[in-house]
Amino acid sequence: GWTIITYRFFQRPLRYLDEVVAASEQLAQPDNAPIVLPDAMKNVQDELNLVREQALRNAMAAKEAEQRKNDLVVYLAHDLKTPLTSVIGYLTLLRDEPQISQELRAKYTGIALNKAERLETLINEFFDITRFNLTKLTLEPESVNLTRMLEQITFEFNPVLAEKKLRWDLRLTPDIRITCDPDKLERVFDNLLRNSINYSYPDTEILVTMKAADE
Repeated sequence: GWTIITYRFFQRPLRYLDEVVAASEQLAQPDNAPIVLPDAMKNVQDELNLVREQALRNAMAAKEAEQRKNDLVVYLAHDLKTPLTSVIGYLTLLRDEPQISQELRAKYTGIALNKAERLETLINEFFDITRFNLTKLTLEPESVNLTRMLEQITFEFNPVLAEKKLRWDLRLTPDIRITCDPDKLERVFDNLLRNSINYSYPDTEILVTMKAADE
């Protein structure tokens, strides 16, 4: 009898130990299934489930952070195309039209230089993202003439439009000012206009409308 009692006395803690080991293995690869232990080990069960839930949250946060980084890299790589296309377009015009006026030549050269500098800035941002130093985008708002911004951006796409036989139909309310981060908003418009160019049929117009509504 004493042998049986002693065996049962030692067997129960060993069984509990096996259950804790199994629960620990579950913590190594946590999933949505909760850890379940005998009633006598409810405190341990609760603690292990807290650890499991924290591990799940940490894994999800790491996954989301990696996805945000990948998305930023993809978006920035897309943004690199716009200034590069402008540089190529205006340099091509300068090469193919040697008889253009000095005023127009200076204007096209200035646009190409401006876009090349913009390209350099975007490349620097790209390196920041790949080093994961850029954890969030910081806005630098200032007062901007939105009408002038849209006129300038659409004008810089003119070489691409000529190549694709497209035309702008600009209906922009004069002298509209807003407070924004001009660099980042310019990237938004660049992407929208580039998409409209890429998906338009040849010999058609692209309508760009801007007007004030309420505030």
